[in-house]
Amino acid sequence: SKMQADSNNYLNMMDRLQGELEACKRELTAVGEKERQTRVKNKHLASRLKQEEDEVKRLTLMMEHKQDHFNHDIRKKERETLQLKERLSKKIMEKKTEKGTQQVLNTMPRTTTGKRAQWGEDPREELYKQLVEEQEERNKELFSENDHLRHCLASLETELINVLNSGDNMMKVSWKKLTWILR
Repeated sequence: SKMQADSNNYLNMMDRLQGELEACKRELTAVGEKERQTRVKNKHLASRLKQEEDEVKRLTLMMEHKQDHFNHDIRKKERETLQLKERLSKKIMEKKTEKGTQQVLNTMPRTTTGKRAQWGEDPREELYKQLVEEQEERNKELFSENDHLRHCLASLETELINVLNSGDNMMKVSWKKLTWILR
């Protein structure tokens, strides 16, 4: 009877241990599935992060290209302005020389009062006015182009922020971080 009681105890203990073993196996399977799902999610997030980083790089390069183009245009306009100033100076000097020569060679007939007749408007002033008008028109074009480029840049920044802020909360980027990325 003592043997039978021991045997029953062993059978009960074996049943209990077998139940615990099955519970451990189920728990192990559940943990393994959760780990697999976590790995899949991590791969997906890493892929999205890579895509977002590539997009940031692409947009940064595009902004740098636009900035380079803008700087190139500014330098070009500055060179044109300098050339115009040089031309204006040269023309003024030529007109001064020309005017001095003309006064000696081509004297104006005298009026009845004995004074020389006057030419119309000074040709230097007319040339100067024309060159100033052309320069003002070019400046207006430059201002308009600058405004357009600033608008494009602001639009591109807004688009970049929207792209970076779309998606999971993990992917949110603050303005400070964006400014740091773009430098």
